[in-house]
Amino acid sequence: RAHDCITLFLGSKDRYAAIQKKDPGAYWFSPGWSRGQRVPGPGHFERLEAQYREQFDEDEVEYLMEMEHEKFAHYGIAAYTDLGDGDVAASKEDARAAAEMLGMEYRDYPGDEGLLCRLLSGPWNEDDFLVVPPGQTAGYSADERILRCETCKASDTNP
Repeated sequence: RAHDCITLFLGSKDRYAAIQKKDPGAYWFSPGWSRGQRVPGPGHFERLEAQYREQFDEDEVEYLMEMEHEKFAHYGIAAYTDLGDGDVAASKEDARAAAEMLGMEYRDYPGDEGLLCRLLSGPWNEDDFLVVPPGQTAGYSADERILRCETCKASDTNP
C-alpha cells in the first residue's frame, strides 16, 4: 500500500503521509533518480537544453526550458532519502545542488528498509500490504489504504 517508491524508502505509508502533511511542497530525490540523471538540477537542465537545441529553433528552446523550470516552481523543499547503500554522498550532493539551483530548502529524511524487507519476504500484514486473492484485482482507494480489492470483470464473464 504505497503511492510510489518513496513510501518503500521511508518505511511506511504513515511516515510518508506525515512528511507530506508537514512538507506538502516536497519534491523527492533518491539515489536511483540521481544515478539515472532524472533529478532536476544543473546537469539535467544542461543535457535537456542540448537535446532541445538539436531539435528546435532558439525561441522554442527558450520556451521549453522555461516550461521545464516552471514544472518545479510550486515545490519548496528538496526532500532526500536513501537506504544507506552505495555512494549516497554523491546523490545527496546532487539533491543539494538541485535545491540551491531551484531555490528550494534541502531536507534529509533517513530511510528505513523495514517495509521493503517485509515486501520481499513477509509477513504481509493488511495495514501495509494488499494481498489480492484469485478473481480479484487491485484498485485505487481514495483513503489511507491507498489500494483495495475489486471484483475482476474478466472473471465475471469467463468461468
